[in-house]
Amino acid sequence: MRYQCILLVCLAVPSIVALCNNAGDRPDLPNPPSIVKTLPEGTWIVPMDDKQLDANGLFNLGAYGLIYRFLWANIKVDWIIKGCKTESAVDFTANVRQILPVWNLNTPINQDFSRDFKYGAFAIVHPHFALIPYQNLVQNMTLNFGERIEPPAVYILNEEVSVEVRHNWQMKPRIGVLSGDDKYTIHGDILAASGLIEEYHYFALGVEAQKILDSTSCFTFISNPHDDLEEEPVRAGTVSDFTRSGGNFLAQCHGVRTYGMYAAIYGKKFLLNTPGAGEYAADVTGCNARIESFEDSRNFCPSISDGDGTMGSSGVPYGRIVNADLPFLQFDHGKGFDYDQGGSWIDGDYESIKDYMVETSYIDLTNLGMTNTQTQEPTSVFKAMAGQIIDYTKGPIGGQVYYMAGHKYVQTCAEGTCQLNGRRMYMNAAITPATDRSAGCGLTVKVRRICDYGVCVEFTEKPEPGTVAQEPDAIDISNCPDGNPPRRCPWDKTCGTIPSCLDINTIQNSKLSCFPSYCGTCQAIWQDQTDASGASKVFCDGEVEAEVGDRGTLSPTKLVTSAPTTLSPTKNGETRSPTSPPTSLSPTKEGETRSPTTSKDIGSGTGAEDPTPVMSGGVVLVGNVFMAIVSAVTMILLIV
Repeated sequence: MRYQCILLVCLAVPSIVALCNNAGDRPDLPNPPSIVKTLPEGTWIVPMDDKQLDANGLFNLGAYGLIYRFLWANIKVDWIIKGCKTESAVDFTANVRQILPVWNLNTPINQDFSRDFKYGAFAIVHPHFALIPYQNLVQNMTLNFGERIEPPAVYILNEEVSVEVRHNWQMKPRIGVLSGDDKYTIHGDILAASGLIEEYHYFALGVEAQKILDSTSCFTFISNPHDDLEEEPVRAGTVSDFTRSGGNFLAQCHGVRTYGMYAAIYGKKFLLNTPGAGEYAADVTGCNARIESFEDSRNFCPSISDGDGTMGSSGVPYGRIVNADLPFLQFDHGKGFDYDQGGSWIDGDYESIKDYMVETSYIDLTNLGMTNTQTQEPTSVFKAMAGQIIDYTKGPIGGQVYYMAGHKYVQTCAEGTCQLNGRRMYMNAAITPATDRSAGCGLTVKVRRICDYGVCVEFTEKPEPGTVAQEPDAIDISNCPDGNPPRRCPWDKTCGTIPSCLDINTIQNSKLSCFPSYCGTCQAIWQDQTDASGASKVFCDGEVEAEVGDRGTLSPTKLVTSAPTTLSPTKNGETRSPTSPPTSLSPTKEGETRSPTTSKDIGSGTGAEDPTPVMSGGVVLVGNVFMAIVSAVTMILLIV
């Protein structure tokens, strides 16, 4: 079997390496072929390796929040992952300069550097509107319960470079977390730490998935942390249907065991064809997947196995990355994964399930093929599993299932046992594109081309009446003051050198970055991007902001949402009740309550659907939901 060859030899097979000598070849994964694309000079790069660290030296999860902002602002994003790469391999190398959060940070004046980029960097080829979502992320105190997201690092290309683009997006990602009150924060805390907006980018859906999820549900990704499903076993069948319809799904800890087991009772599957799953057995030896104990008194057999729970101890070696080019596994492999993280599903045993795997399912973070240093016995434990759901018929996009061991991952990273990498795995899964959501969800968009300033641009059509969910006012992308669309303003000509009114010490001490106005004369604007007041702005061509044909890039400082109300911050030790899903009901007034919604309430609207949605490599598809507040011309992309 193909998966056995890959896993047992751990990517050391010469024929596989040879196949990957040509960009785009990826015989080891069920995802779409990579698009070999030339990124032009001036493209923004959001790094996802050691160039994206926060003040504590940890990976800045705000990079994911930035990508979400770009997608929800109709800005095209490319996810760069080199096919068939080995663990910690380079995706691409390019001559770059850092432009955010500080101009030329860590770069000698007027020098460019060749840098390696690893672990799935993102590219924004048309950055003309990208500064506004960036400011929205780093300026608004209300986005993360009073705490600002640390500004992510952004680089700019100083040359053309060819890369392998694994994904871009046909629709904006929207996340639902299935869980009771006491487990919701296992995933909710990761999303909040990444700068996503609750009740806008993600929702707490409670435990009754059967009332919310179906083939037309307005979510691209659903996750469920620790959950025994005993009170709601039908949820497993419902989530299976959702995933088979084109959505993506992640189960963690206890949920890994229970979803496959209960789905089998309803005639559904996820990643394994394990005989006897969901059936009664007199004792654990009667189950095909090796387990230590049953889930409940009914003695149902699960589809996935239990490991020995000793990875990293008693002579059992830690695992390693096998499918390093799987989007799920884009994190700093050198720092490891927290293999010791406890929980109801700590790891799985490969030997007892290997015959029930299919070609589109893969184990990873595994010590398969290694040897116990004390007993000299071979080991075969794994901590993660991923692939497309069994019998998926909608092509290479969507239908992704992710299993992750361990109960809860926090923002720490000890060398070799990095909990933060568990959080990155979750966010990688959450951002992976889905497909085939309903047109009524408002997650798709049409674009048409117009020409002005002597070049052609694309922009989204005016939304039709009846759209419901509101986009925060702080992401307000509009035309220039003269009514024309933004123009092409080369960053290097506008901001490539220090103007006479500034010096490098002032720039770095004041944390200034520089951007063209992207209107009229392409005026250079120097500013601390975390300064919502605009007081830090410096204009060296007369010290004032140009008025005719130019516009500033400062986004509004007050976040306004007319959609479901934002929850108050939780105190240490408190739990939060699940929030309402996106709804077509009118906004509540202060003090009012709203009855529970049904699946037909969620995201309903009159959004136009692209009649021929494109798989990976197509246009970014977003929805009329976003367009309800922005001006008639919301998104402009200059054609390269």
